[in-house]
Amino acid sequence: MRSFSKVLQLSPVDFHIITVLFIPGFFLGLRKWPYGLPFHVFFLGIFCSTIIFYILARFRLPMVGIMCIFAGFTIEKICHGFQNKKYLTLLFLLPIIALLAYSLRLSERTIIRTNDFFNMGLLYKENNELERAEVFYKKSLGIMPQYKSAAQSLIRIYLQSGKMVEAEKIAKGQVRFNPHDLNMNTLLAISYIMEGKWGDADYLLKKLIAQFPDHAKAYYYMGVLRIKQKRYEEALELFTKTIDLDNRIQEAHNNIASINKILESKKGASLQEHFPRP
Repeated sequence: MRSFSKVLQLSPVDFHIITVLFIPGFFLGLRKWPYGLPFHVFFLGIFCSTIIFYILARFRLPMVGIMCIFAGFTIEKICHGFQNKKYLTLLFLLPIIALLAYSLRLSERTIIRTNDFFNMGLLYKENNELERAEVFYKKSLGIMPQYKSAAQSLIRIYLQSGKMVEAEKIAKGQVRFNPHDLNMNTLLAISYIMEGKWGDADYLLKKLIAQFPDHAKAYYYMGVLRIKQKRYEEALELFTKTIDLDNRIQEAHNNIASINKILESKKGASLQEHFPRP
């Protein structure tokens, strides 16, 4: 965050060190009760408002000043340790503080790099440069394999590009991380349909419908599968159910119209067969 915030850049001390020093300082401040009460109330007020109302997160920077005060309590305790010659305790605590600060910094850099690669992928996808978008989505997942947004975007590119095996591989990997992820299971079912693995698609979609009976897209893609299998009457029922759940899925309306035409043409063919013209 330091690289994006001019306020944090004013501090000569890295924010991750402030954070690590703040945590014990917050509890050390309780010993100064009630003199430290305003600082605790101020910090907890901003912190709780950020948690409850996420839109207020942009106003969290005032916490940094209060965190520095609590970090000062920790530094005061360390100085007392030197004065009282508690070197063994300090030898144990100081490396832990340094390690925690380094870990926080490393995790933040990882998150920033992951998001940077993902955002680059989005830009290339918007410009319809799918190959370049694919590269950056892969880089994002290479850093953080469980990054759902990057995985979904990469799967959609693979499906759009006809790379069904790759789409299935990524979707299966994500489902292993989170077996109950509705969107990822749906994408996996789509890859099965497009690969021609109709048995796997049928099993997965039935499972999704049982678990999420109000998920319109599960019925929709089951209808697509039934069209592939030429089971038009079942497909018609599934698309009708899709529209009942979500009337905005235009493809379901279009498919119903197409199926009705197919069924009417079949009925006409049957009548001509049984009642040939003279």
